[in-house]
Amino acid sequence: MNLTSNQILFATSGYDHMIRLWHPHNAMCYKTLQHNESHVNCMAFHPNKNLLVTGGYQQVCIYDIQSSNQNLFMNLDGVAKNTISIGFKDKGTCMYTAGENKSIKLWDMRNVKCSTSFDHSMPITSLAIHPNQLEFVYGDDKGNMYRWDIRTDTAEPITMPEESKSTIRSISINQEGTMMAAVNNEGYCFYWLLSGGQGDSPTMVRRCQINQFHKRYILKCLFSPDST
Repeated sequence: MNLTSNQILFATSGYDHMIRLWHPHNAMCYKTLQHNESHVNCMAFHPNKNLLVTGGYQQVCIYDIQSSNQNLFMNLDGVAKNTISIGFKDKGTCMYTAGENKSIKLWDMRNVKCSTSFDHSMPITSLAIHPNQLEFVYGDDKGNMYRWDIRTDTAEPITMPEESKSTIRSISINQEGTMMAAVNNEGYCFYWLLSGGQGDSPTMVRRCQINQFHKRYILKCLFSPDST
């Protein structure tokens, strides 16, 4: 199926080893992709809408969604344990992955090879990319968070409150790069105000507020696209 540049793409996946592509306006499934070796933890469309990438257990798969073939286009080598975050930066020329293998990897999409790897001391459980495309914020299963600056290849710890003693499940940064939120296994949500992050200036993080929104763990937090 040939996709137009303005066509809406919608995909679902999970533990049934299947990925389904849908027409959202009429809920019709027009393609089913096989993901036989693992469940799917995360996925992302390439900005050009020609590829779908997925992360699972010891698998990062690339699918050509414009092809009539239902099988995967490529399975990346050297991926261990669960991949929990996947996406694209620099208009699709670079793909990023992170997960329980204690690393964030950047992949050059010209040859689909790992170009940069940043290692952490424990499993990474959440990841967000700053709108400047030069910084990542990640969390781990001990409730710690860090800001990784690609320009200097250094990670700076973010000061966390006493309430952050359990796994950071999700991190979100608004499109303006002025606010950040994170949630953990104990139902807490943490807010920060952000400044800087332009040119050679690193992003400055200032803790803003803490709320316990749920009595049990929170799996996801997200700013809307119009958040300013």
